[in-house]
Amino acid sequence: MSLTDAKIRTLKPSDKPFKVSDSHGLYLLVKPGGSRHWYLKYRINGKESRIALGAYPAVSLTDARQQREGVRKMLALNINPVQQRAAERGSRTPDKVFKNVALAWHKSNRKWSQNTADRLLASMNNHIFPVIGNLPVSELKPRHFIDLLKRIEEKGLLEVASRTRQHLSNIMRHAVHQGLIDTNPAANLGGVTTPPVRRHYPALPLERLPELLERIEAYHQGRELTRLARPADAACVHSLQ
Repeated sequence: MSLTDAKIRTLKPSDKPFKVSDSHGLYLLVKPGGSRHWYLKYRINGKESRIALGAYPAVSLTDARQQREGVRKMLALNINPVQQRAAERGSRTPDKVFKNVALAWHKSNRKWSQNTADRLLASMNNHIFPVIGNLPVSELKPRHFIDLLKRIEEKGLLEVASRTRQHLSNIMRHAVHQGLIDTNPAANLGGVTTPPVRRHYPALPLERLPELLERIEAYHQGRELTRLARPADAACVHSLQ
């Protein structure tokens, strides 16, 4: 007979641990101290094993059953759920978290000016890290990046969204080069957001080209006079006379 929340609430601890079964290998282990933990018993490659699903009531009966169905799907594909869980935990090591991968990519770009590097880091802190910074790069899908870019677009920051799209693709390409992932899920995000409006100024008519050259010459002469007007430069010029 399957469990119900009402039945679980009536369970009283005993002087020894005991199991209360639900169905398809799912059961609740009640310990003498009163704690109750979900486990799922399963068989793979002819061997019986079990996997912990969490403590009740933090993990509800519904949650436990959903986890059970997920495990059953793995078993149908001959995937060991315990090994799969260990692999997923391994993917969350600090060097594989998106924020740290992005910072490593940022640090590797030594050709940037300090101003460019600072502005990019500030943009990542403001728009990227709060959304996906703590996720392992192996778990990121195109939908994560699309949602992030849409958030920026909704704020009216079209230019920021466009630049962020390029940065995301470059960061995930860096993750590929480091062997953290096999393919770049941010590689094909063109068209996700509205492109920023580019201002195109009218071309200067050829007959006004001499006027432009005169203005440029006057501009440079003005800068030179301003420089010579400074006391230190004026003193330098006087000493050369």
